[in-house]
Amino acid sequence: MESSPAFLCLWLCFIVYASTSNGCSEIPVVENAEVSESSKKNQYSEGDTLEYNCERGYISQRKITYRCTNNEWKIFRDVKCSLKPCESPEDILNGRYIIEKGRNFVFGTTIKYICNDGYQIKSQFDTRTCQEGGWDNQLPECKDVSSCERIVPERNIRVAGLPEHSDDLIRSGRMLTFSCDGPGLILQGQKVITCQSNGEWSSPLPKCVATEIACEGEQLINVEILYGHPSFVSPYTPGHVLLFRCTDENQKMHGHRAIACQSDGKWDQPYPTCRGRGKCGPPPTVDNGDTTDITKKEYNTGERVEYICFSKYTLDTRPTFSKYLTCQQGEWSGNVKCLKPCTVTVDIMNERGIELAYTGDQKMFAPHDDHITFKCLWGKRSVGVDFRQKCNDGEMTLPECV
Repeated sequence: MESSPAFLCLWLCFIVYASTSNGCSEIPVVENAEVSESSKKNQYSEGDTLEYNCERGYISQRKITYRCTNNEWKIFRDVKCSLKPCESPEDILNGRYIIEKGRNFVFGTTIKYICNDGYQIKSQFDTRTCQEGGWDNQLPECKDVSSCERIVPERNIRVAGLPEHSDDLIRSGRMLTFSCDGPGLILQGQKVITCQSNGEWSSPLPKCVATEIACEGEQLINVEILYGHPSFVSPYTPGHVLLFRCTDENQKMHGHRAIACQSDGKWDQPYPTCRGRGKCGPPPTVDNGDTTDITKKEYNTGERVEYICFSKYTLDTRPTFSKYLTCQQGEWSGNVKCLKPCTVTVDIMNERGIELAYTGDQKMFAPHDDHITFKCLWGKRSVGVDFRQKCNDGEMTLPECV
């Protein structure tokens, strides 16, 4: 029996429909998510499901699921992947945080911690970023930089200047003076250190070390040792005497011909020098200042050297003073002086019932001829001295409030 054309057509349409009506093709794209490994197949049939996992840093309230229904993917649970949140950031004592990157404290958000005035970040990191497991890095701390760490002296060293009570803070500007406690000891390091405004000491802590007291030999400039008692060579112990003479008879000796080693390990006079008549040796040192150029061993009459003062010191320009010394017939003439700055500490101001007049003004030093303005602490009144005071070569009259 032959098939009719209409029957053949119906049969072919059924085959085509059957081949295309039993599954779903291209899988849906879900933002910030990917298909789970357990759901992946080469071909999806009617009733199959797809489960999605959120990408790193994202979470969903429930599983994201699609189902193949009537040859189409239909979402079974209408949820999305959202950025994973972190707990609200912790506050820190004497500081705060700001959002540096991102928002709403979700994955990828970075916050930065800032300390209040007078404090400084003590920790290695000052930022924290929201990660999958929460905030990274440790919570930073703010250190009080208006005070320095308390000194714990060793047994053989004395410290002058520490606060009376052990729990008192060591404030900016406080100076400590060190000395050795016991015979045969010598101080290594700075004798005086200062608590700076950044909360650090100006120099490392000195130490007292055992040493045999002796005077050091110095450079011989056109001189030679004529006689030494008990010997010509070091070590030069206390009581040792040296006698000098010029290496050239035409030269003139400047200084003492004989010097002696003292009990503190220092010579009673500097080593003498010899130079041509009418010539000057190296220029003298100036307290708290130095020459602008490298000095020579010998200068001719008329040559001069220029001096500059150290930081915070001021060159004296009053009559008879200048910044130059001049060689005149074998002698240095002129006067150079560096005027000292004034230092005001918090402890001294507290004792006198005063504070700096302007909020935020941390000026604790004033160069010569400069001013610092004070005011009474709250609840105190002035006893009559002007609040604006001028520094005069390291001296300043401070007002007082009671």
